[in-house]
Amino acid sequence: NEYLNLSKIIKECNKKVENVLISQEEFTSVQKDLLDVETNIITFAKDLDTALDNLKDYNVEEVLNHLKSEITERKNKVEKYIDNSVILKEIPNENENVTENTESTENVQSDTSQVVNETNTNTNTNTETNTDTNTNTNTNTNNTTTVEEIKKYDVVSTEYVDNMQSDIDKLNEKIKNYIKEDKTDNNEIKDTEKEDDNTEITNEISLEEKETLLNELLNMTKDYITNENKFYLDNINTTLNNTTSVISDLARYTKTNVIEEMRYIYLELPDTLEGYLDSNNTNSYIETRNLSDSLYTQINKLSDVYVKMSNIYDELNVDEIKSKD
Repeated sequence: NEYLNLSKIIKECNKKVENVLISQEEFTSVQKDLLDVETNIITFAKDLDTALDNLKDYNVEEVLNHLKSEITERKNKVEKYIDNSVILKEIPNENENVTENTESTENVQSDTSQVVNETNTNTNTNTETNTDTNTNTNTNTNNTTTVEEIKKYDVVSTEYVDNMQSDIDKLNEKIKNYIKEDKTDNNEIKDTEKEDDNTEITNEISLEEKETLLNELLNMTKDYITNENKFYLDNINTTLNNTTSVISDLARYTKTNVIEEMRYIYLELPDTLEGYLDSNNTNSYIETRNLSDSLYTQINKLSDVYVKMSNIYDELNVDEIKSKD
């Protein structure tokens, strides 16, 4: 929070001095703000150095597991957005003969079993009859319902999701290198207690190795969140275009009140997104995370607006109205 606050003030000052029409009074005010920021940055840097010195003996296992938990939680949000894009609806098949066929099949199986028990001749023929009967029963049972997938909104750029999973796989591999797996079960507890200190879960590594590990994790996480942000931005743009089209048709062909939604997609959302991109430096890990969290909030809000407008669009049969125009 301290870092983000200082960064925000610096960006605001830069934006003010870029104005060639800035007054002398405003310019003097900016200079004063920057002097205050410089003083705060020096204090912040000292506090940060002290905090880092105190954390040199951090537990590698805790860091790895914390990072894995955070990235997994982030990926779960992406997957939730994808899963929510469709509705799965079970539709019963209207086949009146399903029950009759099943009962008939069971009778055939019973009769066939009696024939097999009563005679040892024609064994191969009877076996084939049993096989065919079981196949028909399974087919009828499996075909009693059909699952229909109803799309609520489009999802694009799923290749970024694959890249996210790749980053998680790399992290899991890194964890395996530094943390020994605990493969004991309940029946081996006593044997485990007798083992020596080599069974510690965390491998001891030097300070230099820790710093190398931190840099690797930082780069890995940056790559992950970069892919996450690309996924959000691409899907925001796609959903925004779809929402604009639907709202435009509703306003043109119906009497639906869409003023609030138009204000959101034409004014509020573009300004908000521009503000996000201007105020967050994608070279900064902290600001990249901050951008991702903000984009996640907006993509869900936009999707809700699209679904609401799309439902109204379908209820009013706007496509049919357009075809008659």
